[in-house]
Amino acid sequence: MDKIEIGSLIKERRQVLRLKQSDLSEMAGVNLRTIIQVENGKVNPSLDTLEKIASVLGLVIRLEVKSEPQVRSQLVKDVMDDVKEKRQSKK
Repeated sequence: MDKIEIGSLIKERRQVLRLKQSDLSEMAGVNLRTIIQVENGKVNPSLDTLEKIASVLGLVIRLEVKSEPQVRSQLVKDVMDDVKEKRQSKK
């Protein structure tokens, strides 16, 4: 999952919960500018930042260690399905 997908999922979940970016920033203890940049796919959040945001949004983070020395963050399938359902219901 790349930074654009992560940002999109975070934004959609925040909107489902009817939170403003400033609400999420305050509740997660993350700078508002960081929230905006993450949602817009401008930056990859650190694991610490991602955990704080996920906690507020009720999301679970699953880490996958690849055979190469890299770690990818991925939101659990249930959450992705929930967001996809919300997208489809808006159409």
